[in-house]
Amino acid sequence: MELVLFGKGVGECILFHTGDFEWIVIDCCKNPNTSEPAPISYLKGIGVVPEERIKKIIVSHFHSDHIEGMKDLISICSAATVYIPDALSINEACQLFAHQDVGQVHFDHELGSKEFIKVIKHLNQTGKYKTLKADILIHENSQTNEQVFSLSPSEGDCRNLREKFQILLHSVSEQNIPAITKDMSNHNCIAVNISSKFTENSNNDVLLGADLEVTKSNNNSGWDAVLSSQKVPNNSASIFKIPHHGSVTGFHYDIWKKCFFGKPLGILTTFNRGRKKLPEEEYIRKYASLTSSLYSATKPDYFNKIKQSKNDKAIEKLLSKTKSTITRSQRKSKGFGFIEISQNSSGINVELKGDAACIKTLLAS
Repeated sequence: MELVLFGKGVGECILFHTGDFEWIVIDCCKNPNTSEPAPISYLKGIGVVPEERIKKIIVSHFHSDHIEGMKDLISICSAATVYIPDALSINEACQLFAHQDVGQVHFDHELGSKEFIKVIKHLNQTGKYKTLKADILIHENSQTNEQVFSLSPSEGDCRNLREKFQILLHSVSEQNIPAITKDMSNHNCIAVNISSKFTENSNNDVLLGADLEVTKSNNNSGWDAVLSSQKVPNNSASIFKIPHHGSVTGFHYDIWKKCFFGKPLGILTTFNRGRKKLPEEEYIRKYASLTSSLYSATKPDYFNKIKQSKNDKAIEKLLSKTKSTITRSQRKSKGFGFIEISQNSSGINVELKGDAACIKTLLAS
């Protein structure tokens, strides 16, 4: 199994090799060095023709940091099967877009509304998509004993979102202006289990958590529902793509108890935008304690703040002697990195590229 996790501070994409010269992509972000979808640039770089070898594209959900460049990716890989959450109705979404065009619906910018609309309209025109919910087989390779299953969204989450769409459409018909907000998406995203049985009793599953979150009062939603999935790893996962950028809302204690064989290798992407940047210190340390190794596609903002604070103190001490002051300009990071993971019967190998970082090394420095 070969897997690559791309990140750019705000942006996430997963690419993995199914072992039969075919690749699956989950979500999309752009490589800032090429302005192409990250998996396209990566495969070109290793001599693979992406439009021939990418066979499946999974849109875990439609937040802006998970679909940047998705329309280009789908267009380039026109032969690939596209999967979206079963909770989303293409027809109803297109109806809402039509109302947005005349100012009757407002989309939260975090939903990546422009890219969202482009992708949905394209899928509606071509009809080339399938929907996923819990316990559906996405891919199987009998030669390598590898299977890929969706673990979410649950039936309850699908039903709840469909009801919300109906309410929104009814609001439009009543000449109200509803807002479609980002909180409608995370419980309806697609988490994935890559089950790789190199030997009969091997523990090599890979749990990809997308942005799935914990719900406080509904056992049929989010990670609570995943625990009831027939295909969730049972003490058999060795790698975990930690959900929702290592946030508190993505942490579910029972997932860590049930799914992993010992301490898994953890990987994540950051969300370095807004007031609350992810992951925060508390959960950086928590996830570091729960994993054998922990890697991030780009350095979490927490470590930049520590370094900046130390630098500022040194500069301020120097300037105080001359009664001078310092003004700091805010510069937007253009960081981009990726984590390459290969796993076979001999073990797991990790390569960090670009701005990817080992969290435990950062904590120790």
